[in-house]
Amino acid sequence: ALVLLSTFGFIAAKFSKKIKKTLKQREFEKHVTKSVELKFALAELKGLLGAERAMVLQFHNGGRKLGPDNFYEYFMTMVVEVCSPGWSSEIANFQKVPLSTYAESVGHLMKSPHDWFMAGLETNEKADIHFADIGLETIPYQYNIRSMMTIKLVDEGNSITGKALFCWDED
Repeated sequence: ALVLLSTFGFIAAKFSKKIKKTLKQREFEKHVTKSVELKFALAELKGLLGAERAMVLQFHNGGRKLGPDNFYEYFMTMVVEVCSPGWSSEIANFQKVPLSTYAESVGHLMKSPHDWFMAGLETNEKADIHFADIGLETIPYQYNIRSMMTIKLVDEGNSITGKALFCWDED
């Protein structure tokens, strides 16, 4: 009986490992599928808008909702990016960036009653706000961006979970 119980325990452990491995593989495949679908949708929107770069940035900290009281505990990670020819990819540079690095721009996003807004250079009269107004005055020079559309991304409870950005090299 002891040998039989021991054998059963060994088989159960092996079976359990196989199930965990299979579930992990399925979860990975689902994640990849969603990522590919998001990239195709983002590429389509980029094309419709005539943008040079499009990206989705996720705000995260391990589960708590983003709010003014825990703003400095959050990170921002670019989860997908689509660039036009001649534009370098920046996704590797935007992984787990402290949200406080972009405090003014994210603060504006949180306070804005609108779901999206346009940022541009001071010379751009069509812009809702200017890069300097939200602490991004160096962005146009670092990344060759003259105009940028920011779209709020929210969950079912209307909590901000990230943002989508579309960038142009003209006003």
